[in-house]
This record gives sequence, structure tokens and C-alpha cells, in this order.
Amino acid sequence: MEEIAMNKLRMLSLCSGIGGADLAAEATDAIEVVGQVEIDPFCQAVLTKHWPNVARMSDIREVVGHEFGAIDI
Repeated sequence: MEEIAMNKLRMLSLCSGIGGADLAAEATDAIEVVGQVEIDPFCQAVLTKHWPNVARMSDIREVVGHEFGAIDI
């Protein structure tokens, strides 16, 4: 059976915490976390450890809208 290629939805995680919702979203294999916004330094360290290549900002008030490219979720 031929496998159908699926484009993943691009998710921006706001108030990410330690990434629980991000992990659940990626577990669906239909969603890719492309950005995270989290102000807490401890949570930022956890996010950096588990998503080292994801763009990250610390203050939601500084998000303009173009920092993470096209976002679906």
C-alpha cells in the first residue's frame, strides 16, 4: 500500500510551560511545533532541552506575528 504524504500543521505554542501540550500535539504526528513563547526561565530551560531547534521568545507582548513564519495552530 502506498503511503500518502501528509503536510504537518505548524503550531505556535503560547505560554508553553514545560511543553506538555506541545508533546501531546507532536504525538499525533500531524502537528509540528515551530515556535514557543514562555517567560519562566526554568520552563525555558526545559523547552530548550527537548526542542533545541525550535524558535523561542520569552515575552508574549513582543510577538508581532512574523517571527515564526506561517502558523496553522
